[in-house]
Amino acid sequence: MAKAYLSFLGTNDYIPCIYTDGNREVSDIRFVQEATLELCCREWGDEDRILIFTTDEAYKANWLDDGHTAGQGSGADERFWRQSGRGRHTCGKVVSRA
Repeated sequence: MAKAYLSFLGTNDYIPCIYTDGNREVSDIRFVQEATLELCCREWGDEDRILIFTTDEAYKANWLDDGHTAGQGSGADERFWRQSGRGRHTCGKVVSRA
């Protein structure tokens, strides 16, 4: 049975940091979703899917590359693609109500 990872990506200017699960550590990771995938979903196969939800603002700020003025570089789309391969991850848009 295929597995699915669901998460939300915000508008924060995420900065690279170190994440750990108590046994393993991943460093220079910008998004917590990226760390979770590395620590918990590394053995997933081609049938498994990653779905990240964003608002329009979060899509521009963090899904796409260089969305912040600080120029953090690669956005979530590029970083997830490098990590899991094209086709395994998708961005789903949600409506922002302020």
